[in-house]
Amino acid sequence: MTDWSPIYSAGTVTVGAGGTTVNGSGTTWDTIGLRAGDQFRAQGLSATIVAVVSNTQLTIKAWAGAAIAGGNYEIMRVSDADRLIAANADLAAALVPNLTALGQFEATGLLARTGAGVFAGRKVKGTAAQVTVTNGDGVAGDPTLSLPADIVLPGVMRLNASGQSGAPLRFRQNADSFEWGHQNGGGYGSTLGAQNNSGNPWLAFSGEHGAASNSFRTRGRRASIMMGDLAGGFRFGNVADANADDQLFQQQAALSATGIWTAAGYAGVGVLGTVGQSGGLPTASLFEKGANASGEYVKFADGSQLCAMRVTMTMNSQGYQAFNYPASFVDGSKVSLGLAFGSNAVTGSDSQWWNEQHKVTAIPNNAGDFRLLYRGSLNATTGLVHVLAFGRWF
Repeated sequence: MTDWSPIYSAGTVTVGAGGTTVNGSGTTWDTIGLRAGDQFRAQGLSATIVAVVSNTQLTIKAWAGAAIAGGNYEIMRVSDADRLIAANADLAAALVPNLTALGQFEATGLLARTGAGVFAGRKVKGTAAQVTVTNGDGVAGDPTLSLPADIVLPGVMRLNASGQSGAPLRFRQNADSFEWGHQNGGGYGSTLGAQNNSGNPWLAFSGEHGAASNSFRTRGRRASIMMGDLAGGFRFGNVADANADDQLFQQQAALSATGIWTAAGYAGVGVLGTVGQSGGLPTASLFEKGANASGEYVKFADGSQLCAMRVTMTMNSQGYQAFNYPASFVDGSKVSLGLAFGSNAVTGSDSQWWNEQHKVTAIPNNAGDFRLLYRGSLNATTGLVHVLAFGRWF
């Protein structure tokens, strides 16, 4: 039967100095119902049992005595009444300071524990024109937060993603403009301005508005800018001179709203006109269109060129026929040719014209012309061939 005596000492024990594991020999600790909180005693010392692992193993608080090897011991059971008294004493020790402090706190509203036995009243507060708080003290109801109809943002806002290095993204509102970007010196990278530069709305990248009216500074970087002109149209381009107030708009304010801005200033040309380039960079119009006896062409500012021709080809056994482009391609340009044949023959049999088309090959010859090679045996059939050529003019 189970041994319920208050002291148990059967068998022997082994435990190291400072150890927390007690090993037993001839013991039945689990069977007799020992529990955590009972007291392990030996050498005139005691340690509280933390856990009963098995009949032959206990976990105790660190043993303060010398090592024991196969020695005598005893375990004193702690009664339920003693356990309850100890638990209540611990609870009271934790609660009394806080309850005493609470009893002395008479203010209404939210309460915060700021330390052991220390409490303070708190309120949820907003920021004028930014966040509105209702029932901030919670007395009349739950605190609620809302945004006003007109929100006033702080002078400078910043965004910095977690773990990212470098300057944060900043936002700043001035009297006549809104700036955003990574701050570089006094500038914020990009600026959106309204009713400035002689009353014209404008958008700038990699720069900021200058100190003087109708001026612009780049803060050490090339700036791209687009400005609406109240006289009609837009101005667009970039400027490379760093730290130069008035370099772009004040210098060029009297010029027409039509045209293109470049790194060198106002080019004086429109979107459609004559293209140009210097060192591989466009310097004039975006597109150039033309036509002559050889066909039509379109040149693009990036160097691309498209030619469309309609030529009359005779299918004969003599080989190829040469045709000029309406605009020459640059030497070495890889020209691509596409063919579309007319639906009927100009001279000769329509059926021969249809059946022999697969024997025609387009061959780029040089920068100024191309060839149509016929590998059949007809001699008198002619028809229209539409040719599309794509390459580069620089």
